[in-house]
Amino acid sequence: MQGYDSHSLTLLTDSTEQSIAYADMARLQRSLGVRSYFIEGIVIGSAVGSLVGIVSVAGDKENTEEYHSWGAALGAALADMYEIGASTTAGGLLGLLVGAVIRTEKWERLDIPGQSAVSVMPTIGVHPGGRLALGARISF
Repeated sequence: MQGYDSHSLTLLTDSTEQSIAYADMARLQRSLGVRSYFIEGIVIGSAVGSLVGIVSVAGDKENTEEYHSWGAALGAALADMYEIGASTTAGGLLGLLVGAVIRTEKWERLDIPGQSAVSVMPTIGVHPGGRLALGARISF
């Protein structure tokens, strides 16, 4: 952006200065930067990993065995917790990788001087079959 005044915005593109009147603009947005989703990925991946671990352990328990000592029952419970923990960790790491790869750019809408917040513009077009189409474009 080169500059602005009360009537137009001036942009510098390839060393060419271009001025655009506010009346000719439909929308004006400013980039807030690129955002990744690694934290959301860790949370979702860990939750899915935990669920997979729990379902896996529950599936193993279909053939229930009676434990004759507290030590055997404790050992089985620790093995189950280890399996759930390993599945949770694997899911969290996978979610971290996927979340780090997914990136989106955030935008902020800026008010254009002299334009109201809501605008309605009629649209006319022709469908591929040759029929006429009428509509409205509403922005707010």
